[in-house]
Amino acid sequence: DYLSASGVPFIGFTSTPGPGADPEFVSINPEQGATEETGTVTITGSNTTFQDSGVDDVIFSPAVGLTVGTITIQSNTEIEFPLDIATNAEITDEYSVTVFYDGGQKFIVGTNVFEVIE
Repeated sequence: DYLSASGVPFIGFTSTPGPGADPEFVSINPEQGATEETGTVTITGSNTTFQDSGVDDVIFSPAVGLTVGTITIQSNTEIEFPLDIATNAEITDEYSVTVFYDGGQKFIVGTNVFEVIE
């Protein structure tokens, strides 16, 4: 028994997909660094368009003592950058990081994802 409009059996429907899943923070590697150290950090997201739209900024919070170097886009979901950790960086495991991309119109946030040790 199908619903009928003007005598033609109705056997299905079509829909228009939504704009897609929201961008999300997936990981940061490594998850910790020591004061007076500079190392390469990789951030991975999902449903992001880093390569297509460009990455504008990476901001750590708290920000004192952490300096992000030149950001290299590896793919739509992965970026790399040097991170310099100064002696005045706060020793804590509660650093959050925000990646702004697409002209600052989009962003992902990792909360309490990075630790600074002595």
